[in-house]
Amino acid sequence: MPSTTNGTFYRYAPGVAEDWSLTAQTATLNYSCPWPDRFVLRRELLGYSFLDATTNVLHRYLPATHPEAPQLSCTAVRLVETKGVLQEEEVTANPTYRYWDENGKLGRDGLAWLQATFQSTLYDVLADDQVGTGSLNGEWTRFTIRRKRGTVEAQRTPGKGWRWAGTGPPNAPPNDKNTYLQVDQSLPYQLTNVEWLWLALPALPPNRDNITNRVNSVAFQEFTAGTLLFGPCYEEPVLLPNLERGWNITFSAVHRPNTWNKVWRLEDPVSTGGAGFYAVEAVKADAGGVHRPLYLGYDFSQCWSFVPDAAFVPGY
Repeated sequence: MPSTTNGTFYRYAPGVAEDWSLTAQTATLNYSCPWPDRFVLRRELLGYSFLDATTNVLHRYLPATHPEAPQLSCTAVRLVETKGVLQEEEVTANPTYRYWDENGKLGRDGLAWLQATFQSTLYDVLADDQVGTGSLNGEWTRFTIRRKRGTVEAQRTPGKGWRWAGTGPPNAPPNDKNTYLQVDQSLPYQLTNVEWLWLALPALPPNRDNITNRVNSVAFQEFTAGTLLFGPCYEEPVLLPNLERGWNITFSAVHRPNTWNKVWRLEDPVSTGGAGFYAVEAVKADAGGVHRPLYLGYDFSQCWSFVPDAAFVPGY
């Protein structure tokens, strides 16, 4: 008789369904197990997450995969049928199902038939030992759905800093209304919104708000340092398969290729360069001689940890 990793025994029951399309695949299998074990089997078919009580490291008990198509993971389980005679337990009076034993008494546990749904997921299902470290590896590589969508920012620029192409000598002052633009221009600037939906967490990550109104201090995935400006995360309470309170967390940022600590200028403020984005800093330095940039930085990978960042200094 097969069993789960944690030793819950089951058998396959009649009933199979498969539904395949160009972009999604779903298959169902029926399992039977002793009636009292149905909650445990459901939990282990779906998988769940938990924290190490000593190190606060996140662990995942992975969902079951389809025996013939391991690319499909279990995403739902439902009770489809019961086998046995309904009666009340002697001590708790809870409803239970029993079979007649050899002596004609209801002494043997009945069965629960569970239908498990296996699907191609929108996130990677990886074990603990498959999650590495660094900007390309971490908890964001599993049980996380990343979305990207476009947005537009209006960049206002003085009109007299521009002229009609092909008119006037190079670097001539803007004193000819037929050569130079006389009104300011509002230029559309395409940006990218990025979201990371982190699924089925056993607790709220303690560093999740440290990134709000800050930029990434180091490269994260394909985004170079300073190009992601983060807003507050979105927290959604959920109930995990082990019947404990959990959370889905969504981190969101706006990507700006020229970084958020640079501002558009028609000429280089420190050399002879032309129009472009140039770094900006506070006029006065702090006690250590450092000029503050427009946005402070933070290592985004810290937000994916359940170990509090003791070195974090609050403030924007």
